[in-house]
Amino acid sequence: MERIGIVITALWLTLIGFIVYQKWDSAVSMPLNEWGDFLAGATAPLAFLWLIIGYMLQRKELTANTAALTFQKEEMKRQADELKEHSKYLEESAKAARTQATVALSRR
Repeated sequence: MERIGIVITALWLTLIGFIVYQKWDSAVSMPLNEWGDFLAGATAPLAFLWLIIGYMLQRKELTANTAALTFQKEEMKRQADELKEHSKYLEESAKAARTQATVALSRR
């Protein structure tokens, strides 16, 4: 998307440069306020173009970020499930150890 913007910007600036070159005699005699009007009119389409490109790039990045967050959520859920299973295993191990300790103490 940026490449398209760069190409359009280069073409637009080339066109504006060509127009100024063709009308150089008129351009030199323009007062400063007319130069300001000319530059505002010449750069406004570029500003709008890059505003749209920026919006589209931001939307693309937000979509990728949402996908990454969804993946992270699923991984955290899997990890929580694994931790539940692991704590059940540890609880059973602790019960077995208590039983073994009780049996060993009763044999003494």
